Amino acid sequence: MAIFSFQKKKNTSKHIQNLKTILGVIVSLVIIISASYIYASSKEPYEITSYDVDIEVSEDNILHITETITAYFNTSKHGIIRVIPLNGTLNRYDNDTSNYRAKVSNISVNEDFTKNTTFGNNTELELTIGDPNRTITGEKKYVISYDYKYSSNTKDYDELYYNIIGPDWDTTIDNITFNIKMPKDFDESKLGFTYGKVNEDLTGNVEYEINENVISGKLNTKLNSYEAFTVRLELPDGYFVIPESTYYYKLGIIVIFVIIIAVSFVMWFKFGRDKKVVETVEFYPPENLNSLETAFAYKASASSEDITSLLIYLANKKYLKIEEYEEQNVFFKTDSFKIIKLREYDGDNTYERKFFNGLFKKGDEVTLKDLRYKFYRTQDDIRTKINSKKNKEKIIDKKSSKCKVINGFLIFGIILITLIYCCYITNIPIFPNIIFALIPTFFAIMFISIIISSIRTKKLGGIITGIIMTLFGLFMLSPFFSIGILSMIGQLETVDWIVVVSGVVTVVILLILNSIMTARTTYGCEILGKIRGFKRFLENARKDELEQLVMQTPSYFYDILPYTYVLGISKKWISKFEEINIEPPTWYGSTSTFNVITFGNSINRALSDTNSVMSSSPSSSGSSSSGGGFSGGGHSGGGAGGGGGRSW
Repeated sequence: MAIFSFQKKKNTSKHIQNLKTILGVIVSLVIIISASYIYASSKEPYEITSYDVDIEVSEDNILHITETITAYFNTSKHGIIRVIPLNGTLNRYDNDTSNYRAKVSNISVNEDFTKNTTFGNNTELELTIGDPNRTITGEKKYVISYDYKYSSNTKDYDELYYNIIGPDWDTTIDNITFNIKMPKDFDESKLGFTYGKVNEDLTGNVEYEINENVISGKLNTKLNSYEAFTVRLELPDGYFVIPESTYYYKLGIIVIFVIIIAVSFVMWFKFGRDKKVVETVEFYPPENLNSLETAFAYKASASSEDITSLLIYLANKKYLKIEEYEEQNVFFKTDSFKIIKLREYDGDNTYERKFFNGLFKKGDEVTLKDLRYKFYRTQDDIRTKINSKKNKEKIIDKKSSKCKVINGFLIFGIILITLIYCCYITNIPIFPNIIFALIPTFFAIMFISIIISSIRTKKLGGIITGIIMTLFGLFMLSPFFSIGILSMIGQLETVDWIVVVSGVVTVVILLILNSIMTARTTYGCEILGKIRGFKRFLENARKDELEQLVMQTPSYFYDILPYTYVLGISKKWISKFEEINIEPPTWYGSTSTFNVITFGNSINRALSDTNSVMSSSPSSSGSSSSGGGFSGGGHSGGGAGGGGGRSW
């Protein structure tokens, strides 16, 4: 028994020893695996183990750049994405800033790549390098070469201000070397380097030498993610020579604008000028023309207000009566008008018949409420017919009309040339930005035309309305305006304002010529002379002359009244009769004691309210209307170019 017990104890001790050994191995493996995991997880998905930048600067300020980037991928990736900025702001030590724009060309990469441009406040070119169908781990070398042309507005000097390494890399960068070849001599004291976070401006650890015009060196420290390495070299004014072709482009565009102005002026001078209009003294409107037709003959177009004047014209012909009444609303009463048919229309004038029948389509008595959202179709029909091409050709010469169309195309051409030029110099695609820019541009031109027309006709209200609507329209269309024009202009200092301002001035000149390019036919000149003479008499008539005319024709004041509205002199005409005794009209019913001034105010309000109601249409109807801080003076990351990148 003793022997047996001893052997059992001995075997038990051996088992315990084996368990300890196994447990020790397991613990060691766990420690090793955990340490490996922690070490692996502490590494970036990829690192840049060396970054060499070779820059050859040409005399026309084009940088021929070759970047040799060695990346080490700790996890499986397809490759890298190199991001190159195309515009931005240069920040210097003296708080001087300027904007720059850039173009990238002649791109070459030692691997397959695709390029894409992203737009916004900072426009960038993205080079996606690698095979989307294959991933890689370990070391990979990329050689990227391209030409980088940038320009900025500096006042008294030229400069090389460039981010050798941009601030947008998302990983660490080690072993940074550079080689910069300048086209000619420079002042070495104006050279400086900075590195670190944007505007951190560390200046140590940069080692370089200058051999003739070549600057070679290295950065003796590693850059962390989102850190930059920048060079700035201030150069004498005129160091860089801008190619003459740039000036020729600008000069060519301006010459085109001058030629277009000359062509437009010749068209106006030869075909667009009115023949001499002889004003005749007239006491009455042109024979056989109602107030609407007189308005068309006078302006070569008729508006909704001109159509509304037929209300007084037909009332004075005893076809209808206008009567005041009080309209009961929910909480109070308001003065309103109703129109009463006195007899059927028996004349032969198409416009008068349409107007009359449109008024009394639903009965012999109508209120303004009855006409709202209903009469607009009649008004649109009359306006379309009176402003027809056939009628216009009686007043306006055909050649003049054709020249006006050609002038419109010339205006469009100028706008297109200017916008395309803006796209070109700001390095953004023509489409769709030019479409976005055209929308607010044409909106502004439409109201500028209103302003010009109002200036010609001396209508202050039209001028103010045009200005307000232009500003309001641009505000309401601000999404288009910001996407199109503002993104096109982007950095305002980078725009060639000589061409832009020349384009704007040319458009305004052509709009002015377009507004006066309305040569009249012989009949058009003759009828215009009569209307002008008639208007002049109405404006300047003396009291005794008017009294004599009233004595001859008691209804003279009312016969002329509708014409004064379309000629824009109704208030002056009414005021002339303040001291002349005239009978109240039989076609206007009012509870007030008759007074010509009170009557005039009532008629003005009646016409204004009636025109507003007659022109109103339901919103869904779709109807048309008439109408581096460092020795070099710069900041880290404050220069042009550089950019950054990421893995993918």
